[in-house]
Amino acid sequence: MMIAYIDSDVILDVLLGRKDFAKESGQILNIVETKHLTGTTTLLALANIHYLLKRFDNKNALKAIATLRKILTVMPLTEQELINALESGFKDFEDAIQNYTSESYGCNIIITRNIKGFTKSKLPVYTPKEYLIKHC
Repeated sequence: MMIAYIDSDVILDVLLGRKDFAKESGQILNIVETKHLTGTTTLLALANIHYLLKRFDNKNALKAIATLRKILTVMPLTEQELINALESGFKDFEDAIQNYTSESYGCNIIITRNIKGFTKSKLPVYTPKEYLIKHC
């Protein structure tokens, strides 16, 4: 089965009900939930998601993180991924961390709306829409 890193922007599309993106991003999470795709995330991504959601309601933000933990595999982050990210030349340090964690874990693809953030990735990178067109 294909293993995909699901970037935080895709998750936030659903949790925040972002009008233009929630449908396709929701379809990605549904595919993961029904076990047709193994979805992964990182502790860093979950912490960032919580940080953004707690502005609205901390209790529900924690519930959302608990639910995501059940749906997505939380990949370990080691010092080596940090070193790789620091030396990578990625414009965004966080994207570099997510990328190298995904590579180390054995992800086949990255699903994000921030394609530009992952131009240095060795992994194929798709928007939710591109993934749905190509794989569904």
